[in-house]
Amino acid sequence: MNANSLQKYPFNEKDRLLIDANVWLYAYGPDSYKKENRCACIYAQELNRIKLSKSQIFINEIILSEFINTFAREKWKDYNDENEYMEFKEYRDSSHFEPIAEDIYYGVDDILSIAKYGNYVATGFTVEKARRFIDIYKSGKTDFNDLILKDICKVNGLILVTNDKDFKDCDVPIITENFILLRKDR
Repeated sequence: MNANSLQKYPFNEKDRLLIDANVWLYAYGPDSYKKENRCACIYAQELNRIKLSKSQIFINEIILSEFINTFAREKWKDYNDENEYMEFKEYRDSSHFEPIAEDIYYGVDDILSIAKYGNYVATGFTVEKARRFIDIYKSGKTDFNDLILKDICKVNGLILVTNDKDFKDCDVPIITENFILLRKDR
């Protein structure tokens, strides 16, 4: 695997980056992601550096969907920690969720304003790929969406910016501050 330190990487306008949902969550997600979290500070700061470098940032519906759903579910967990238990869909349909939906809207708006320097990248999803990915997934050792993101990077020559340790055996270039991904002795 080819992993580089986010803080040391010399970003430039030729870089083609796919930024994973976890990075966006550190920068624009709920407080549970940002609170006293070293990663949140680093990733938010480095997103600004990426933006200034005019690197090409790619985005797709999988990343936005993961951002939105993780944000919403984290806030639902916070709500249930402090109140009587409510099912997720009941919470989402309640007045308690309205300010959360607005926060999510602003987070996605920030992501899209940064991603304007890049492009939309299609998943290229086919039945053949789905079968191949589900065969790998059945081992129980990988996330289905991660398989798709890895494939997108391979097919489109993108560098993955992530903090997800699940990519430790990935064969695409990675930029990260996750020490597990950066260790050379894996």
